[in-house]
Amino acid sequence: MAMHIRARGLSKEPVVNTDGSLTVRTDARYIVEGTPGEISQMCAGLSGYSEQMAESVALLRFDNVVGTFHIPPLGTIHVISEKLNAQSIEGMLYDISQTAADLPFHATEASRFQFHRTGADPQILYHLLVVIQHLIPPEEWKPSPLLVALQAVLADPHRLLRQTIRRVGTPLSKRPHVAHLVQDVASSVEWAQVAGTRWIPSMITEEVVWDIVDTPENRFVKHVLTTIRWIIDELIRLLKVQPDRDAFAQSVLGNIHRILNRLRPVMHQPLWAHIGPFTFMPTTSTVLRRRYGYQQIYHMYLDLLRSSRVAWSDDTVLTFLQGRDVAQLYELWVFFSILREVNGAIGKPHKADRIKRSEWGAAVPYGYQVQWPNNTSLIYNWTYSRPRGTAYSVPLRPDITLEVGGFRHLFDAKFRRKSVTDMTVRDENEEEMEVALERQGDFLRGDIYKMHTYREAISNVDTVWICYPGAEFRFFSRAAIISDPADFANGSGGVGAIPLVPAAAHDELKSVVQKLVEP
Repeated sequence: MAMHIRARGLSKEPVVNTDGSLTVRTDARYIVEGTPGEISQMCAGLSGYSEQMAESVALLRFDNVVGTFHIPPLGTIHVISEKLNAQSIEGMLYDISQTAADLPFHATEASRFQFHRTGADPQILYHLLVVIQHLIPPEEWKPSPLLVALQAVLADPHRLLRQTIRRVGTPLSKRPHVAHLVQDVASSVEWAQVAGTRWIPSMITEEVVWDIVDTPENRFVKHVLTTIRWIIDELIRLLKVQPDRDAFAQSVLGNIHRILNRLRPVMHQPLWAHIGPFTFMPTTSTVLRRRYGYQQIYHMYLDLLRSSRVAWSDDTVLTFLQGRDVAQLYELWVFFSILREVNGAIGKPHKADRIKRSEWGAAVPYGYQVQWPNNTSLIYNWTYSRPRGTAYSVPLRPDITLEVGGFRHLFDAKFRRKSVTDMTVRDENEEEMEVALERQGDFLRGDIYKMHTYREAISNVDTVWICYPGAEFRFFSRAAIISDPADFANGSGGVGAIPLVPAAAHDELKSVVQKLVEP
């Protein structure tokens, strides 16, 4: 039977697009029915997003992840978010890359916040390698999404038909050109005798049709291979010129050579000899956007380009390549948005913590701190221990801490929140559900209650804020509820909500941050 997908419960039904692909939502759950083989294959391809409930039934849930998934038995699935479209997600990536342009993304050395890239820096190349090692894992037993896509292209490359006419000996003709037959007979000066007394022209016009593989799409695929080979060669060159290669460099070299060994058979295919140099990006090509193999290579290449601008940790890179976790991206974007507003209010920072290093790159770690000269600092995901003599049993870790003159202002990014209505109401048993639901990106009406928990359990906290992709500003002070950020005054103490939508004006955040950091 054909696979069938339907919404579970009150979720909105999937949308079938004109090209046969499906569009589903991050906040919905879907039941998929099919043969046992189809269900098993789908669950293997959507590991982490599917759960096999029976032999022929599976549950799909994408939570915060958006993106395009191509699953052979089910087809192409576009996962969208109600709050953020593709343009907004690209806007967040752009904002982060612009604000973080000076971060020292180096693989082995630590440096300060200010850093300027020039040329083919190893900082960029190492992060490109992070992406490449996901596309082509060094381990032979791990599946390679890029090699799978390349094999699909090699098995059935896109071709264009070419047509011409030529004069050939009549006995050798395979496709006589009908429109030229009369002219061939009338103008022929040489005749050949056949079947005794019959005569035919000795030469005839023939139609010749052939296909070519030198297409813009195939040139693009060859360019992707050439780019990856260039990155690998540059890394090998940089590592080999090091006077004393440590275990890190040896490990990277080993992984690079293993990747190259997996890629080499594809690069030596005779197809590439018939394909010319890359001249332009065929972004309007339906082959590049829809055809299996080409579509996957196109999106992998875009992610490769992105990684040269924004540095992520290993797990984050894998998450974004499989599908973008918009809640995690939103949290990082809020941190850099606040950083940008503090810079605008009091100038650039003079000190920053060291970037967390791993074998494959660098990223903003938990506890990362940026400091300004006037006793102001911004900290990402700092963990506060449980205070003695209190009822709180677990450590608290607000997403962002802004410290100004000994006072703390805390910010939590709540991607799931739609409005501030009824945020102060708390349901029974809500506390038991918060941890599990927060991991899924679901937030309850106890958000403001949690903000009060921060104020009570963490010392010197003056204000606590929720940043969410909505439209309403609220601040609950000791004396009043404020709906206009212009009425907010530093030192009033309380909890609040700041609307913060990508690709939109951030006047509320700018106003609040300016008042928090002003002398």
